[in-house]
Amino acid sequence: MIAKLNDIRLKTFGTAFVAFSLLAAAVVIGSSLYTIDATRQINDNWSAYENGPALKSEQHSALRDAIGYGGLIN
Repeated sequence: MIAKLNDIRLKTFGTAFVAFSLLAAAVVIGSSLYTIDATRQINDNWSAYENGPALKSEQHSALRDAIGYGGLIN
């Protein structure tokens, strides 16, 4: 009877270990997917900034330099 009790405990421990390992793997995969998605979103936002306000500011500065005297007209 004691031998059966030890076997059940070992099987229970093995099952719990496998369940914990699967849960840990799911957490790692989930957090990796979230990180990849957040990185893509940051990249999209940065590209939109570079093609929008940053480009406009750069063109405005180039126009001011082209006018001469830092854009100052007498």
